[in-house]
Amino acid sequence: MSGPRVGFDALFYHTLFMALTVGIVALGVRRGIELSTKLMVPSIILMMIALVVWASTLPGSGAGYRFFLEPDVSVIVANAETIIPAAVGEVLFTLSLGMGAMITYASYVDSDENLSTDGIAIVLVNTFVGYLAGLLVFPLLFAQGINPGEPGAGVIFVGVATAFRTLPFGEILGVIFFAVVSLAALSSAISLLEVVVSFAVDNVPYSRPVVATTIGGLIFVAGIPVAFDTNVLALYDSVTSKLLLPSGVFLITLFVGWVYGRDAIDELLHSVNSQRDRLLGLLWLWHVRIVLLAAVVMTLVLSVSEYLGIYHWG
Repeated sequence: MSGPRVGFDALFYHTLFMALTVGIVALGVRRGIELSTKLMVPSIILMMIALVVWASTLPGSGAGYRFFLEPDVSVIVANAETIIPAAVGEVLFTLSLGMGAMITYASYVDSDENLSTDGIAIVLVNTFVGYLAGLLVFPLLFAQGINPGEPGAGVIFVGVATAFRTLPFGEILGVIFFAVVSLAALSSAISLLEVVVSFAVDNVPYSRPVVATTIGGLIFVAGIPVAFDTNVLALYDSVTSKLLLPSGVFLITLFVGWVYGRDAIDELLHSVNSQRDRLLGLLWLWHVRIVLLAAVVMTLVLSVSEYLGIYHWG
């Protein structure tokens, strides 16, 4: 099985992807981001549901479902020092936590919106899409006898691509699948670029298109090495998931719980006039201060230790 293609073909698609991302962010929240995500998110879900239904008809799909839905607890316990940071890193990535995206988007929310309800909806939809992905990818791999244990981009861009090539109508279905992956990646890239652009627009005397193009250009340059060597992608992924994201979440949790405090309760509940609101707010605040902070610290320690190679479970 060959690895992902690199070189000038990859550079071309990198250029195209960044141009789309910058163009949408440059148009602003209403005309660019909101309009594009209203189209992309429903499209992703509908296409994935259709692919999941198709994958269920493949021979051997049952083994894929068992691999996905019946975890081996002994393996999880034995490899907890690597699984916990990887799982938390995945949560941080997929929910855009620790990188300012939720804070940025929340600043655009009307004052009559309920942040608690919105947060629950985001988590539920995100989890649903994640399960859809598992119900598609693992049956597809097992149906073709492909090992799903390979980490990183190889599973998606090599294993799944190989599986589609060997199936009836696989090329057509493969195009649909990778269209879903591309839309998901584009929506994430838009969110991440918007964080930096939004901050810069508020603090420098330049228009949004100029700021978006400048910052997007810098990100494009940083991505050029990845187009020619996937080891650079592995390095970027390792540093962000094991160091930057856990550190960001730790600092945000520390700030919200112990610095912002009561103001954070007002943001969450809009008011603390009733006894019920006051009690809920205090419970939430101390949960952030103690329970959540302890979990984040544990994850940060495990992530940094694993990255530096200085810790081994048991």
